[in-house]
Amino acid sequence: MGSIGVGIVLGVVAVVLAIEMRSLLIGEAADDDDLARIRAAVAEEPNFERLVELRTMFVGPDDLLVAMRVELTATLRFDDVAARLDAMEQRIRVRVPATGQVFIEADTGERHDDHGALPDG
Repeated sequence: MGSIGVGIVLGVVAVVLAIEMRSLLIGEAADDDDLARIRAAVAEEPNFERLVELRTMFVGPDDLLVAMRVELTATLRFDDVAARLDAMEQRIRVRVPATGQVFIEADTGERHDDHGALPDG
């Protein structure tokens, strides 16, 4: 009888863990509040034009991966772009402490087809 009780307890624990870890196994995205904080941190950049793409995924319990493509003012020099992207990253980390890796690509604002290639002409 005792071994049946232990088996039931282990089964319940396994189900609870599976439910809790499911989101990590399939790569849960940041919640709406975190996404709003990320967008706000990026929008504070004076040279920010638009957020082209934003992807997030938890890769651990408190480890959020953030990847985005942003369009900045076209007149910025390379050094200025790097500094502005670093500033964005720091603001994101302050607003969303679970942020681990941050990948930000600066976009030119030119239209791309579905595969990232520039259109002909």
